[in-house]
Amino acid sequence: MKNYASSDFLKIAEYDEELNVYVVEATGEDITITVGEEDDDYNYGLSGNASGSIFVVGSGNGSAYRLGSGKGSAERYGAGTGSAYRDGSGEGSAYREGLGKGSAYRGGSGKGDAIRDGSGKGSAWKGGPGNGSAYRKGSGNGWAFRDSIEIKMDEENAE
Repeated sequence: MKNYASSDFLKIAEYDEELNVYVVEATGEDITITVGEEDDDYNYGLSGNASGSIFVVGSGNGSAYRLGSGKGSAERYGAGTGSAYRDGSGEGSAYREGLGKGSAYRGGSGKGDAIRDGSGKGSAWKGGPGNGSAYRKGSGNGWAFRDSIEIKMDEENAE
């Protein structure tokens, strides 16, 4: 697993203006980005056909995105505000745990779940034709929603 501070990840990533996400190409290895309270708010992504998951952890703000056909999940942990988004045809889930405000979104045709756990405010959304479910666990406010329609994957729905 590769580990990055937020500033180090931003140096190697390309900015996707449409998604508002800094993205690197998956290489078959999982990556972790640590975000501190002192870091600016950014969204971090992993895309492509190779396998690999992305983990965003810490007290700073920012979301985790896993895009494309490669196998892998998007996971967000910690007290910072941010969600986990998994879209595309690859197998993998979106998982959000911790005190921070944020949700888990799983869209696209790939197999995978949307899971929101912990005491933070947030929900779990699973949309699209792929196999999977939405789960809301823990003591935080939020709900779970499963539908075969596509879900718009953006921050404005992250309540």
